[in-house]
Amino acid sequence: MASLVAAATELFAERGPDGVSLREIAAHAGLNYGLIHQYVGSKDDLLRLVIAHSTSTTAARFAQADGVGEALELLQGPVGADRAPYPRLLAWAILQGRDAKELAGPSPALPKLIAMLPQRPADGPADGGAGGADDDLADDLSGDPRLRAAAIAALTLGWSLYGTFVSHAAGLDDVAPADAHAAVQSLARRIAGI
Repeated sequence: MASLVAAATELFAERGPDGVSLREIAAHAGLNYGLIHQYVGSKDDLLRLVIAHSTSTTAARFAQADGVGEALELLQGPVGADRAPYPRLLAWAILQGRDAKELAGPSPALPKLIAMLPQRPADGPADGGAGGADDDLADDLSGDPRLRAAAIAALTLGWSLYGTFVSHAAGLDDVAPADAHAAVQSLARRIAGI
């Protein structure tokens, strides 16, 4: 099963679910095509299996993390690391018309992250500051760690997919990619409240 998930992850990330057949995935995995139908089912069933595997793996890594800081590093990857295939395959699947809610149930990874996030009081700025735009943001996020975890996931997924494009569009060509990645990691830590 591991070779099937690995092959499907790679090919779905390269071309999207609509751009690859189950026969191609079976050949890439070195498996009999009929076994996929027997044990997994359709291509969408395989896509759901790949997504469930990825989120379960992330949840297991979070469970071993020594606090939210390490969990964020695991989520975002080290500065300069190759981009993970999961954000690309997820983007392909959604852009090719799959319903995000039907791709997978609730993520097992995000509840682990939510449980790690420090609680913020709902009645004041997270940093005890005197007010301002950052405090307004903190107030919006402080009451619900689920929203903070969702914002961190969106920031991380978005940056992994579009960071190079957005950096160029924002005129950040003079900023080293590693420095931009580190700044995004810092923003995620601020959203997390650490």
